[in-house]
Amino acid sequence: MDDKTIIALFRQRSEDALAEVSKKFGGYCRRIAVNILRNREDADECVNETWFRAWNAIPPACPAKLTAFLGRITRNLALDRYEASHAQKRGGGEVALALEELADLAAPEQADEGEITRAINAFLRKEPPNAVRFCRHSRV
Repeated sequence: MDDKTIIALFRQRSEDALAEVSKKFGGYCRRIAVNILRNREDADECVNETWFRAWNAIPPACPAKLTAFLGRITRNLALDRYEASHAQKRGGGEVALALEELADLAAPEQADEGEITRAINAFLRKEPPNAVRFCRHSRV
């Protein structure tokens, strides 16, 4: 089925549009997502989300080149998912480990302030230079 016919199905709100777009562009969009995410399950979710986004965008959009339109949606979704899963501000799973390492020092009766400070500084020295970011908080 050609692109114009698939777009016409989208405009008619026919669910056949989803079947046809999946059949014609599924492999193409999956390849884009897998190349970015390196994870088949995440890539499949991006492709399904691509069909959903296309369903919501057509109409009013009327893409001149359906391949480019769907590829762009898939690429952007995959990049967003990649960015979210690799965001440093979320700690990449290291926050739990850091808290576990510092758990023994949580009770003030077990350690004095200097010992806690030394333990935190020793932990921070082990981290890569860009892994730890400091925030300035104003004091009340």
